[in-house]
Amino acid sequence: MAGVYNMEVEQGSTFYLKLTWKDSLGVVINLTGYTAQWQIRVGSLLLNLLSTGPSPAIIITPSTGVIELNLTPVQTETFTRNGEYDLKVTSLLGTTTRLIEGSILTSLEVTS
Repeated sequence: MAGVYNMEVEQGSTFYLKLTWKDSLGVVINLTGYTAQWQIRVGSLLLNLLSTGPSPAIIITPSTGVIELNLTPVQTETFTRNGEYDLKVTSLLGTTTRLIEGSILTSLEVTS
């Protein structure tokens, strides 16, 4: 079952989130060969999509089980409303696990 983590993103600011995936005994999950994807939606409208890849906004450090989400001010500039998100990881065998989910509260910027 995915953990629930509600967060606030400040529009036009850098956003960073670091997670460590551990099993029920507290042992770090080795993420060798895993990919990750993060989506923010308002209903069916996709507001933001991050993934691992050539220019990753999600960085995985396999041996430590660490997953880092990095959004630039340019990326968060597009956040104009609140939404829902989830973060999924997929193994080389195709097993997909939803790690976290929750609400995104957008704090709109005044200074542009």
